[in-house]
Amino acid sequence: MSVVGKSLQEKVNLLAQYPQTGLSLKQLVYFGQDQKPGRLFRSGLFLRDELPIRLAHRIQDLQKLPPLLGEMKRISAVRAAYARSMEEIIDLKGIELPKCLPKHKRYPKAPKWRASFFHNFVQHNPSLLDTHLDSSRGRYFNIDFSKPCTGEEYEWPESLHKFNIDFSRLLDTIRTRHDNVASELALDIQEYRRKTKKIDHSIQVFLDRFYMSRIGIRMLIGQYISLVSEPPRENRVGIISTRANILRIIEDATESAKFICRLSYCLFEAPPVEINCDPSLHMMYTESHLNHAVFELLKNSLRATVEYYGVDADSYPPVKVLVVKGEEDITIRISDRGGGFSRKESSVVWSYMYTTAHETLSDDYTDTMTAASSLPPMAGFGFGLPIARLYTRYFGGDLKLVSMEGYGTDAYIQLNRLCESAEPLQ
Repeated sequence: MSVVGKSLQEKVNLLAQYPQTGLSLKQLVYFGQDQKPGRLFRSGLFLRDELPIRLAHRIQDLQKLPPLLGEMKRISAVRAAYARSMEEIIDLKGIELPKCLPKHKRYPKAPKWRASFFHNFVQHNPSLLDTHLDSSRGRYFNIDFSKPCTGEEYEWPESLHKFNIDFSRLLDTIRTRHDNVASELALDIQEYRRKTKKIDHSIQVFLDRFYMSRIGIRMLIGQYISLVSEPPRENRVGIISTRANILRIIEDATESAKFICRLSYCLFEAPPVEINCDPSLHMMYTESHLNHAVFELLKNSLRATVEYYGVDADSYPPVKVLVVKGEEDITIRISDRGGGFSRKESSVVWSYMYTTAHETLSDDYTDTMTAASSLPPMAGFGFGLPIARLYTRYFGGDLKLVSMEGYGTDAYIQLNRLCESAEPLQ
């Protein structure tokens, strides 16, 4: 059942026909390394066109859910929030372009299939930044915004600065509005499973697509807001670290996971974690994404270790973390001796709602996640591993598990060092 008005529904139907434009980590860094107002304006124009398309796709997905699930209160609220955000971006007013614009080459008015053309253009033209669409005028402009005009050229108009600031504030409002979407959706999915006793394949596919899209939307929004509102920083481009220290990220995730373990089982000390990683190993990455995945795996390993040997054990075998740098990938292996899982369980371990955590611990941990935004949500809902895998796959990596039942589990995080894989959007 739709919760949007007729006119807005028509916009949803139209925009959802356009393909989404996936960007790679390398492209995001290239776009953002120059924080001049003109470059930010051009990035804003791209987001003004791209975000409504992504939101429209997700609104349609929510509308196609089975009636029992799609009409639940929280999912209806999520659908309404996405529709509102889409409409606010569409209604954002354009600006007067620089007066010297006529001196630059103009392209003819874009036809209705402009989004498809734009998608193909991205795939075959790495220099995407040199061409952008001003959707308020329906034209593509080839403009060098990398430097302000002097003399016969143009200067940054006040309206351009205002657009950057106004758009970043709007996106910040939208981001805040959607902060609890992941948890809200998880709660309704949990209720749906209780009523139907199952989560079929179509729901699994929907959740993968929805959460991957959510990661991408929040990545683009966070990147733009950071570029507009924060001064340039060494080894940082927006929220992306150009020299992310792998060891430090693992150590931070380890401390968080051990804290949760001690809190959950009332332990004086959590099982030890041994890390074997070159301290000088760096790569271009979004640190919060890697922290999320490593934390989830370490949390699971620590929990499995404590439950396998018992909370009264005098000592625990260590969880071992090994990091290896290859030509294309950096691989992180997390090994525990927590008993592993059976082959039967391996068929459902990536399913949403599958969890080995006790419900009481899940409830406590969800409250902890709500209070601490730096830690990933939905632990105990059974969403932890599937979401962690999406974070690793977002920039061309992967997450795999190998279990030896009765002994332990090895988890492998593979990170794409080349940073050239575009977002896996559907």
